[in-house]
Amino acid sequence: MSGVLGSALISAVIVVALTAVVGHLLYQAPWPAHPLPALVTVLLAGLVFCVIGLAITPFIPNADAAPAVVNFTSLPILFISGFFFNFNNAVFEDIAKVFPIYWFKESMLTAFGTEPSSSGWNGQDLLVMLVWGVVGLAVTLRFFRWESRRV
Repeated sequence: MSGVLGSALISAVIVVALTAVVGHLLYQAPWPAHPLPALVTVLLAGLVFCVIGLAITPFIPNADAAPAVVNFTSLPILFISGFFFNFNNAVFEDIAKVFPIYWFKESMLTAFGTEPSSSGWNGQDLLVMLVWGVVGLAVTLRFFRWESRRV
């Protein structure tokens, strides 16, 4: 399991780095103003999202249903969290603040220098993601099984 998680984290860092390079070269997107907070945010978010993924596996009936369940839950959350465009809607923002992806986005914006911070760190963003990771780990430890459940 640690190998799979490690591989996912390495892949996340590589994808973020490639995206930053392509964004900078082709679209003149800025580099992170604070590279260390950006790296820590990506690693923490990667761990949290892996743990949440493990936490929901016991509730997915089979491998064929997994993509539908993941897309059904994640795409609406990504939309209301402002990943594709900003709704400027207080209700959507309040809902989005419940989920860790919103806090990941906010932490990355701080690391890139678009949110006010002299250091690039925002403790609240990281703390909310960490709480989600702890809750996800508790659910994973309680319900995750290597064997498929019998239907």
